[in-house]
Amino acid sequence: MDSTRTARYDAYKAVRGLVEELRDVKLFDAEADSILWAAEGLLLANSPADAEAVEARTTFDTLMDGLAAERWQDNGPTTAELQRKRLVEAFAECAPVEAVLAQLSLSLAKTSRCAGKTT
Repeated sequence: MDSTRTARYDAYKAVRGLVEELRDVKLFDAEADSILWAAEGLLLANSPADAEAVEARTTFDTLMDGLAAERWQDNGPTTAELQRKRLVEAFAECAPVEAVLAQLSLSLAKTSRCAGKTT
């Protein structure tokens, strides 16, 4: 396994660890399973344009947007915000190398916008 694939696998393991940490606390089982499925799809993709990669990013982004808007309202320098940021970063690093920087920037920008929302 080359170093890029190893780094992506390490990122996937980080996603798994974070999801298990958040399962039954901040994530329902179905949400946790969806994130793990999406991270696996991103890990297995050979290019950012692969159908699996596109579907994985769409699934993850939609889920995270919904969580930030609905249930993860405790924004700011809280444990939940730090966990959300770590999850977004680890998920992005599962992607093929050329997609990592672009995806990370986009996901963090979305997370920051969601964090600034008020109800």
